[in-house]
Parts: sequence; structure tokens; C-alpha cells
Amino acid sequence: MRNTIALVIALVLTTLNNSVLTAKPRKSKALKAEMQKAKKAATQKKKEESKAAARKTQKKKEESKAAARKTKKATKTEAKKSKKESKAAAQKLKAEVEEWQKRKKDMDPLQLKDLVEENHRLKTQNRKLEINIQELEVKLKTSEEKSAQLDKLQNEIDTLQKAAVSASSPPRDLEDLLGSSYMVDEATGQVLINGVPDNRYGVDKKTGKPFIKGVIFKVQLSADKDLDLSDVLVDDSHYKNLEQEKAGGLNKYTIGHFRNYWEADKLKKGLRKMGVRWAWIVPYKDGKRVLLKEVLSTVIKK
Repeated sequence: MRNTIALVIALVLTTLNNSVLTAKPRKSKALKAEMQKAKKAATQKKKEESKAAARKTQKKKEESKAAARKTKKATKTEAKKSKKESKAAAQKLKAEVEEWQKRKKDMDPLQLKDLVEENHRLKTQNRKLEINIQELEVKLKTSEEKSAQLDKLQNEIDTLQKAAVSASSPPRDLEDLLGSSYMVDEATGQVLINGVPDNRYGVDKKTGKPFIKGVIFKVQLSADKDLDLSDVLVDDSHYKNLEQEKAGGLNKYTIGHFRNYWEADKLKKGLRKMGVRWAWIVPYKDGKRVLLKEVLSTVIKK
């Protein structure tokens, strides 16, 4: 019994070993076939890439050859054209030389002498003309420089004339002037009107705003919190003497700039005769509104 069992086990083991030995070669053969297939595919791809690169290189060579042939053809054509033109110019020159040689043989010696002298005279005249042109260019340059100097002097004269007119006219609040006609020089603290310093004006150190130096008198027409004419006083070309000042919640309207109190008083009385009952004189000192008693004594003495 034991011998029989041992024999069966031995047969089973033998069968299993034979199966294992038989399967391994099959698996190894399949793997080898797969590897050969992959290698063959890689080799084929490499060959195709090499062929593509070779075709690309060949195409570039053909393009280079075509460009070279085109350049060579263009160069050859240009050379032929140049040669043809040179030949034509040489033939023309030769014909002219022959023509003049023929004329020289047929020409009287005195005529030839006159021709040579005329040629010499024309050359001399040409040199003189060139010298004259150079001299005229120098004179023109000098004239332009003088013209520039005259223009500069004329501009200075115009500036001085503007300054003179400005100085002779009564000072006005800078708010009434066009913004482009004046500026404040922050470095010197001067007011420049049309580019010219005007000493009748000063600049407040605290606010930086300009003001009229000294004492001036204006005639106030009205002080009303409801009446606001700022929208119609924007264009000072129509209201050069009428000014608006806002203070204490009121819109105050004044007219005129007077250094002399009695001239302001004359305007005040004229306005009152015309029906402006609330017209009165208001003084300003260095751009600030002050009481009349603070400045009246000084002005009356003048």
C-alpha cells in the first residue's frame, strides 16, 4: 500500500516537472519574438527618420544650387549690360573724338586759336563765379546772423514797450488778467506780466498769492448773499473793471482801482447820482481789505 502511494506521488511530481520544463521555453520564445519585433520596428523608424533627414538635406542642397544659379545668371546679365553700356560709351566717345579731329583738320588755325582762348576765358569766368558764390554765401550767413540779432532787439523793444504801457496803466488785480499774461517767480518773489517784472505787485509769503503793493481804493457797489454774478464775470473782456469778492457769506462787487482817494470819491458820487445808493469807497493795502481810517490820513497828505 505504501509503495503504491509513493509510486503515485512520484508520478505526479514527474508530470508537474515536465509541465514546468515545457512551459518555460514557450514563454521565453514569445518574449524573444516580441523583442525582435520591437527591435525591428525601432530599426525601421530609424531608417525612415534617416531617409527624411536625407530628403531634407537634399532639398536644401537643391535650393542652394537654384539660388546660386539665379545669382550667377543675374550677375552674368548685369555684367553683359555693363559691358554693353561701356562699349556704347566707348563707341560714342570714339565717334566724338573722330568728329572733333575732323573738325580740327577742317578748321582754320585762327578759329582754333579763338576756340582755345574762348575755352580758357570760360574756365576763368567759371572760377570767378565760384569765388563770387562763396563770398555771397558768407554774406548771406552774416546777413542772417544780423537779421537774427535785429529780431532779438525788436523783441526786447516790444517787451520794454509792454512794460512801459503796463507801468503807465493803473494796477489791476491779477485775477482780472489772462492767466497766460502773468506769472509768479517763486525764486525771486516777483510778479512778471508779459515776461517783464512789475514792481507794483508783491507776493504774500504765507499764501503765495500776488497782491497790489501799497494802498488802492475801490468803489463797492453791492454786498448781497443772494446775488452771484460769477458766471457772467468769467470773461473779463466785457467786465474789466467790475470785480467780485466773496467774504463773510456775501458777494461783494467793486469797480475801479485808484491810488488817489478823491478820484475814487468822484466815481462814488457819480454812481450815487445814477441811483447806486449803496456805493462807497473800500481801501486795500498790500492786497488786503482794511478800514478806511487806517490809510486815509496817509493818502490825504499825498
